[in-house]
Parts: sequence; structure tokens; C-alpha cells
Amino acid sequence: MGIAQTIDNILFSSATTLFKAYGVQLAEDPAGAGEGSGDGIAVVGFHGAAISGTLLIIVPSGPLRASMPVPSATERDWLGELANQMLGRVKNRLLAYGVEVVAMTPTVLGSMRILPVAVPGRLQGIGMVTKEGARVTVWIDYYVDDHERLANLSRGDEVIGRGATGRGTAVA
Repeated sequence: MGIAQTIDNILFSSATTLFKAYGVQLAEDPAGAGEGSGDGIAVVGFHGAAISGTLLIIVPSGPLRASMPVPSATERDWLGELANQMLGRVKNRLLAYGVEVVAMTPTVLGSMRILPVAVPGRLQGIGMVTKEGARVTVWIDYYVDDHERLANLSRGDEVIGRGATGRGTAVA
């Protein structure tokens, strides 16, 4: 398994377990990440000696509100917190491979449409859907600063349950 596949698996398991922790079940969207649009987009950067980049998460209002543990919080604040927690989960999974990263402060943007330009080996994205059909999208745009430090990541053994598309339910 290469670095890109390991990162893809890390994104998938991190997204499913994050939303599950707040009562929202996600399944893989067979259409993939594709174009993203939503009521809010949160972006959070990260950097480390081996890898640096940006994580972007798009969550429509329905699943965003459904996942809010404190109804009095603003959707904007909660979306920033979800991005922060998502990157935290990714960071912990990378740490298991000996890869350390430091997170930046998330930025939340208003409703917009995003169409990322895929850069092979740099941009990984996952598209997920709720049982109601709302689409949650997560991308990570990364740059490898030190391939030698990512040797373990390139041999990734991230454990996930496999479905017809190669993904399924994440195993924490």
C-alpha cells in the first residue's frame, strides 16, 4: 500500500468515527469526492518535518446540526471544531506511523462550491453520505517534505472493514 492509499484510508476511518461519535452515520458515496458544495466549509492547515498540507471539510446544515452536542453553539463554531477534531484524528493516526504534524487554527468559510484540481499523489478526497442523503466531503492536500520519514506510512496497514468499493466501516 502506498502513501496515498494509507492517507485515503486514514481520512475515511477518521471521518466515519468522528461523525459516529456525534450520532451521525456516514457511508461512502460511490461517486467519490468530486465537487464539493455546502453551507459551510472549514479549512485547517498542518505542518511537520515529513509532511505538511491542508485539510478541508464540507458539511451541509442537516448533518452539521444533527452532530452538534450543544444546540446553543453556532454552526460556524461547530464546523471549525469538527475540522479541528478531524485533523486531530488524522494526526493521531499519522503518529502511529511515527509521523508528527502540528495543526493550525481552522478557518470557516461561508457557503460555496469547490472543485479541487487533483494532483496525483497529493490530493486525497472522500465523499460520504448520511442515510438522509446529505453529502459530507473531506479533502487533504499534502506535500511530502521527507520521503524517508514516511517510509512506514508507505507500507501502511490502516485497518478498515472492506466493502465493495474497498472501504466499509472503520475499525477504531
